[in-house]
Amino acid sequence: MELEYSDKNSRRSKVYIGVGIIMALLVAATVFLALRASGLTDLVLLHCVSNYPAAPELTNLRALDTLAQRFGVPVGLSDHSPGLAVAIAAVARGAVCIEKHFTVDRSLPGPDHQASLLPDELSALVRSVREVERALGDGVKRPVPSELPIRLGEWSGRDRELDKEVLELLKLTDYVMRVYVPGSSQQTARNAFEGQTRQAAAPVALYVGYYASQRSGATYHSPKNCLPGGGWVFRSTDRVGGVIPGRPEAQVNRVVIEKGFDRQLILYWYQDRGRIVASEYAAKGFLILDATTHNRTDGALVRISTPIVGTEQEAFRHATAFVQEAFVPLSAHLPG
Repeated sequence: MELEYSDKNSRRSKVYIGVGIIMALLVAATVFLALRASGLTDLVLLHCVSNYPAAPELTNLRALDTLAQRFGVPVGLSDHSPGLAVAIAAVARGAVCIEKHFTVDRSLPGPDHQASLLPDELSALVRSVREVERALGDGVKRPVPSELPIRLGEWSGRDRELDKEVLELLKLTDYVMRVYVPGSSQQTARNAFEGQTRQAAAPVALYVGYYASQRSGATYHSPKNCLPGGGWVFRSTDRVGGVIPGRPEAQVNRVVIEKGFDRQLILYWYQDRGRIVASEYAAKGFLILDATTHNRTDGALVRISTPIVGTEQEAFRHATAFVQEAFVPLSAHLPG
């Protein structure tokens, strides 16, 4: 059995109790109960096999479930097995922390070095663990944003892709960037993409940037900050209601931008945990509230844009018609 403290100078130190052979489990249980009786409840039990190295087939990762159920605390793995596979599998099984030895040379004397990772292997383990954590999700079975149907009523879509550099900057969990055109005629669609038809047949671009978590600095970027960098100039901006079907009180942002002779009308809002929010400041406030009360920071920016080939009011009606068709299926792809 091992006891480790994450911060000896903190009043709220986290205590890690390493559990090896079965007798150590009995000792750990005694220490565990004593610590809880003293008021120290921030505890983690680390399952381990006390061999150096430990054969993967002896690791018994299901013991993580046993410890978690019996003591009702987070569990981790003190891993002595060679390689990365067992530690990565432990994270997928629910381990909240991994203890792993590392060395600069496995030929050094002592049993630990044989079961240790080299520096580049340790880096690979950290990357893999973070990827598994992202892959675990929240356990709710739902379609993801990028699975939004290509066809929405009479609107047919065509996918576009963001550049790799942009994706690295935005740090999105998932996204939709798609151009939709109304009508079923291929000729109408082709003309609409070329901008040769009236406003009612103009294309509508849909962008959804979704973040499963906004805790580590990855968050949506306001169009007010992004579009000017592309050379677009804001000509007007206001907030309007009556756009979201079934939610007439919900307001969204309406913006007219131009670059040279090109003009576009944009509707955008933040769709966060069931809310429709126009103000980015209100969205940040709700983010803090929901992180505190529901442990959720997921959210999305939804942006609709269409070229203005008639009047601004015609473009607004055209974009609103698309929202009326797309909102319900889109909401099924975003956590409520």
